Amino acid sequence: MKMYVTFGQLHCHRVNGKTFDADCVAVLEHQPSEDGRLIVNKYFGMKYCSAYEEGIWDDADMKFYLRGYINLRWADFYLCPNCWQEATATEKLCANCNFVLIHIRGVNYD
Repeated sequence: MKMYVTFGQLHCHRVNGKTFDADCVAVLEHQPSEDGRLIVNKYFGMKYCSAYEEGIWDDADMKFYLRGYINLRWADFYLCPNCWQEATATEKLCANCNFVLIHIRGVNYD
């Protein structure tokens, strides 16, 4: 299922370099057994305007959101805690400084 999230003028978020604000709609996918609003709160806390379930959201409202849809998804990241270099899951040590990589489960966008 999908959740469509809108933001107010003061509800600005930065996720991995992408800005979410009043000019876009974030789209989150979740399993039918999950509570969509809890997923939205994991991403944005309580700073958003509205969250709509798939079927309630009206695509005609997109005329108000000039930047369009931004699809979000959970992603696995591997980072070096020393130099913050991103790495792949197959690597165990940072190629730059030889530190052990840490696993982070976060958000990414398409």
